[in-house]
Amino acid sequence: MMRVVPLAVAALCAGTASAEVSSTMLDIPSGSGSDIQWSSSAALEAIPFSIDAENVAFRGGNHATFGVVRAWDVENNSDATAKIDLTANDGFMFTSISFDLSGFKTYASSARFKIYTDSGLWIDKTWSFDGNSTLIHKEWFLPEESSTLRIRLINLSGTPYNGLDNIGIGTVPAPGALALLGVSGLLGGGRRRR
Repeated sequence: MMRVVPLAVAALCAGTASAEVSSTMLDIPSGSGSDIQWSSSAALEAIPFSIDAENVAFRGGNHATFGVVRAWDVENNSDATAKIDLTANDGFMFTSISFDLSGFKTYASSARFKIYTDSGLWIDKTWSFDGNSTLIHKEWFLPEESSTLRIRLINLSGTPYNGLDNIGIGTVPAPGALALLGVSGLLGGGRRRR
């Protein structure tokens, strides 16, 4: 015999269960323009978000970490604003972001770093670099879960080769997905042997 549980009760029970945070580390082994060949700590087809990038170019050595993306318009061979847009798959939300940002060789420079969420501009920081001796590592938890993360890297002075690497993205199942899991769990748990 199957027991039917009212949806409101199922949603309430699901809301009390804690969602497990999944973390994906993105790395950049090669590519340029919109053809960056991303790699990740999970199979790319398995990560719970899509990646769209513009004005980013891969660069190998001479940074604090190996294999970074920098802000560069490949077609016009000029400095540009790097854009990396992440969109969560249905049923997921972003919760955190981390990254490494470093200078290039021995050149002094500065860059502006922005992150946008569903609510608009969230982070707007400017950092100075003393070549590749400067490595900035940041980890931030979002003020609220978001279905989008938009990253902007703008070089302000000096050489335009400041590099972004090791982008870590935290995701959780969206509340609606948890509620559905709770419903199926309660309905499944209502079955008894006779």
